[in-house]
Amino acid sequence: MNGAPGLWRLWQAVAAALAGGRSYEQLLDTVPGPAAKAATAMLAEQLRAHDMLVEVPPGWGDAGGPAGPAEPPPRIAAWLAAVAADPVDAWERIRSAAVDVDGTGPVAAAAVRALTAAGVRVPPPAPRADRNARPHTAEPPAAVPVTSTPGAGPVGSGQAAVPPAAVPEASASGAVPVGSVPAAVPAGTVQALVPEACAPREVSVGSVPGDSPVGPGPAVVPSAVEIPGAVPEASAPGEAPTGFGGAAEPVVLAVGQVAVAAAARGEVGFVSPVGAPAAARRDAEMIGERIGLPAGMPPAVVVAALVGGAAAHRLVCVVAGLPDPGEDVLAAAPAPPWAHGRPTALVARLDPLTAEYHPWWQSADPADPADPNHTDTVSARVEALTDAETGALPALAVDDLPQVPAGLAGCDAGGAAVCGTGVDTAMARLSCAVGAAERLIALDRGAPVVVGADARHAEGVRLRRLLHTAVPRLKAADTAGTAEEWALSPGARRWFKAVTLRFGARADLRVVRLADGVFHAELHCGAELLGWAVEHSAADAAAYCALAAAGTLQWRAAGGDPAASVHAPCGALPVPAADAADPSPLRADAWIRPAGAAEREDALQREVRALLGVRAGSATPVAPGPGPGLLRALAVAGFAVLETAP
Repeated sequence: MNGAPGLWRLWQAVAAALAGGRSYEQLLDTVPGPAAKAATAMLAEQLRAHDMLVEVPPGWGDAGGPAGPAEPPPRIAAWLAAVAADPVDAWERIRSAAVDVDGTGPVAAAAVRALTAAGVRVPPPAPRADRNARPHTAEPPAAVPVTSTPGAGPVGSGQAAVPPAAVPEASASGAVPVGSVPAAVPAGTVQALVPEACAPREVSVGSVPGDSPVGPGPAVVPSAVEIPGAVPEASAPGEAPTGFGGAAEPVVLAVGQVAVAAAARGEVGFVSPVGAPAAARRDAEMIGERIGLPAGMPPAVVVAALVGGAAAHRLVCVVAGLPDPGEDVLAAAPAPPWAHGRPTALVARLDPLTAEYHPWWQSADPADPADPNHTDTVSARVEALTDAETGALPALAVDDLPQVPAGLAGCDAGGAAVCGTGVDTAMARLSCAVGAAERLIALDRGAPVVVGADARHAEGVRLRRLLHTAVPRLKAADTAGTAEEWALSPGARRWFKAVTLRFGARADLRVVRLADGVFHAELHCGAELLGWAVEHSAADAAAYCALAAAGTLQWRAAGGDPAASVHAPCGALPVPAADAADPSPLRADAWIRPAGAAEREDALQREVRALLGVRAGSATPVAPGPGPGLLRALAVAGFAVLETAP
């Protein structure tokens, strides 16, 4: 197999035979000689190991005639062969399922057409008065015989029983596990080569199911909806739109206790994550409000068709035991491991025509948070929390703000401007997200809180704020040698020069030693306090204090609201391990922040607690409630929320 001259010719023959529907046994029978048979067996083994072989019955997906009731349409067959580990079992699940479509209008019509084209049975809707009480059930199918190829299966295995369609149940939080894969295909079926079976391809809106396997991209919609055709805009007679922010109610597709909701108004529409029917409706209300679904406007024809087909696609994937389409998008990103399995919502817009999956963590399960030890994923978690379409926090603005010398990010949280600063844009985004979360939670609870990227970060910020407030009451304050110490720090010098030279401020930076390993710094410009910090060394305190002051002055110079709350980083901030590994001066100068400050954080927190005594209190987490919302999204992201009162 290593460089044999006939290997390429053998591969061409094997690929053509498998793509033509030859079984493994038939393939070996046509290969002459033991050496060629061994090479062929090795090729087939490698193809199977790389998930490039799929087993299907003879004649699977033949387009020679109309498909029988037990056979999928050719394009559905091709789609399942491309995405399912067991296409036969996936098809049995699909054709035996009954999906209730609760709703009217163009989105419901598009969903029904897509479901019907995929082979799913859609019962007639119940009368409107009975819909809320109608249970969503799916009839369990009987075992379906599958004829095996002669000689391919075990002796006497003329047929194999296919188990009834299994639909996963929603969890207590309303979420449904994604990525479940059906059982292996019974032996004795035809081998079909699927080149790049796992490589997703885009499918145009309005194509028939089967044009493309499930995959990432702007939209993956297995729908038979024709975009140029007219879609009725009006609801059924006598059914006036009610609820849902003044717009028509969302369309809910349900099988058993698993459902998705979809809605479209004007030029925008969405599909909710998979969950229990009640959870799908609840998510639809929140998503519609978050993306600004216009009330009382008929949907654009193309958006309604796209959303209805996408909703059907998402539920069909659940019924067939296939990965959720939103999960495929994460897999192709590639997203960090902790992001997989999180709920996503599809948002479609008309101009330009786009349909993308976005994180929807407001209803995710907080019992499985992102690992806070993956500090290199902090930026990805902030991006998900501040997603412009479905984020739990307001979208952060950075493009119109200067990023030199300090990074800046801004947003509007509860009607007030919030600014975040840092040594770079990523750190500024984290600082701004934390500040926005603190303000929104405080407005909701009526009491201030502390938010951190992890528990240690939140506790570090809490202790620093307590100590900063208590500094005027502390008797021990030593300034001896502190100025000389921070003057030798590259990071402290850099940010102090930014304040004095870049922004021309007449600054007074004062660092005092409150205890061994506890230093407090303040930077004043006249009578105004521009920044403060509490760190383990004089150099660290001066650097973070001057950084906060430089960010404040840079924000104002860029035209930011002078009354905005400016949030700056501190030594408790999680940093990638590579940044904290080398505390040498060159490393500190290269990263323009005190390297190794995170490593000294635990010692600092112990000293601050000892210094504060009973005033330090204990950290009291603010747990998310049973319903969806910001606290739940922060918990899913691995962020920590603490009460400020000791």
